[in-house]
Amino acid sequence: MLTQKETPKILHEKHKNLSLYKMNPNLSSVFIVLSLVLSHGQGAFTSASSWERPHVHKGRLNPFNPRDRLDTSLDNHALRTLETGKPYKTSHSMDSTRVLIVQDVNASPDTVFSRILDYSNYSKMAPQTLESEIYRRTSDADTETFFSRLRAGMRGFAMEFFVKATHYPEHNSVTWTLDYTKESDIDDACGHWYVEPHPTHPEEKSRVYYSVDMVMGPGIPKAVSSFINKKAATDATTWVKKFSEQRIV
Repeated sequence: MLTQKETPKILHEKHKNLSLYKMNPNLSSVFIVLSLVLSHGQGAFTSASSWERPHVHKGRLNPFNPRDRLDTSLDNHALRTLETGKPYKTSHSMDSTRVLIVQDVNASPDTVFSRILDYSNYSKMAPQTLESEIYRRTSDADTETFFSRLRAGMRGFAMEFFVKATHYPEHNSVTWTLDYTKESDIDDACGHWYVEPHPTHPEEKSRVYYSVDMVMGPGIPKAVSSFINKKAATDATTWVKKFSEQRIV
C-alpha cells in the first residue's frame, strides 16, 4: 500500500536509482542514499544553486586550519592496513567528530598535490563528478587559491556547489570551503588535505591525510550526513591515489 507521500512517480524514481546501482556497483552509495532521502515525500530534487546569488550564510562549520598537521599516531594495525594499499580510517586529532582518512600513494607529494588541485579535470577523475571547472584563480607569495564549480551526482539527481580551495606549500596542505559568494546546493562543507613524504620511502611515496566535514541540509538526518562524510573522504583518497600513480589523466 502506498502512503500519501510515496506516489507511484516517487517510487519509480527510487526503484530506478536502485536499479542503476545494481548495474554499476562502483556507483557511490552517497548519491543513492541522498536521492532516496530527498525524494521521500518531497518529489524530485530541484537545484537551488546560483552563480549570481550569494550562499544563504557565510559558513556554519569551523574551517580547517592549514597549520594543523593531520598527522596521527599510527599503530601496527594501521601500518599493516596501509601496506596493503588500503585506506586507514581514524578520527581527526583536533576534532574527534571528524573522520580522517590516511592513504599511502606511490607518487611524490608534488604529483599528489597536482591531482588534488586539478579541479578542471575532476569530472575525469572523481567518481560521480559530472562537471568541473575552475572559474577563478589567485595567488600571492605563500598561497594559491582555486575557485571551482562542481556538479556531482547521477542520472536524475545532481547537486552543484562552488568551492574555494587554497594550497599552502609551506604547510603541505590544501584547505577548502564553499565559495560563499555563490549559492550551493549543499548547506556547508570544508576539507583539509595534508601530504607528506612517506616516512620510510620519502623519495618514491607519499602519505596522504584527508578530513572532510559536510552538512547537506535540514532535510538530511544526522546519521546520513555522518555516512556521507566517511564515504566522501574514502572515495576522495581512493581516486587521488589512483590518478597520482597513473601520472597522467
